[in-house]
Amino acid sequence: MNSVIAKNETILSYIIAIALILLMVAASVILDDPEVILPEIAAMAIGIWVYQEPGWIRQPSRIFVAPSITAAIGFAINQVDLPYLGKVSITLVLMIFPLAYYLWSRMPLNGLL
Repeated sequence: MNSVIAKNETILSYIIAIALILLMVAASVILDDPEVILPEIAAMAIGIWVYQEPGWIRQPSRIFVAPSITAAIGFAINQVDLPYLGKVSITLVLMIFPLAYYLWSRMPLNGLL
């Protein structure tokens, strides 16, 4: 009985991960923009739902939110009509903020104060 439940959970995990990937592909086709497909999100979907990586499962919202925010920043900056060097510079500066927040919010402060 337990093996049947485990098999059903595995099948459901694959279905959820593949559905998320197909949703990105569908959005890319509908919006006619290949930049909507984010390989990082696809890799995280497989890591969290299919392989159930223990380090990722502990805080799945953090695993999803940080790359999503930085991807949105990169996508938005790429839509702006600027030279390539300007886009890269602005993107790097803007990505420092969410990454610094996640770094500082995970650090134990009791030994630092």
